[in-house]
Amino acid sequence: MGEYTEFHFNARLIDKVPSDVTAMLEYMVGDSSYCPKIHHQHVLFNTARWQHMLRMDSSYFEATTDSSVTCDEFNSTYYLNIRCNFKNYCEEIRKFIDWISPYLNHKEGDFLGFYRWSGTETPTLIHHKLHITSE
Repeated sequence: MGEYTEFHFNARLIDKVPSDVTAMLEYMVGDSSYCPKIHHQHVLFNTARWQHMLRMDSSYFEATTDSSVTCDEFNSTYYLNIRCNFKNYCEEIRKFIDWISPYLNHKEGDFLGFYRWSGTETPTLIHHKLHITSE
């Protein structure tokens, strides 16, 4: 059957976030059936589950999947809220955080969320890092 990983992540995106990034996030959370072309290659988009990872679910965790990208109309700020769980076999979570980090409007060290494998009660906390490096 395989082991599932629970992923919770909440972030504010930078002002003037590129439209291809918001379009990609909307596709990944299931708000759009249009899959934008990937203009910037990143190792995340070479994994098997990237298209569905933010909307996947299982019965291993009590929280239900509820991921969204919303825009506050008052200040035109985008917010990303993720609650999902899936088989993180290709380190999709780490690769997703690496991809999205340059577009986050947070200070170094800000708490963004956590992930935890179904075989443990102890989560791994996610804090914002300003200098992320890809594979």
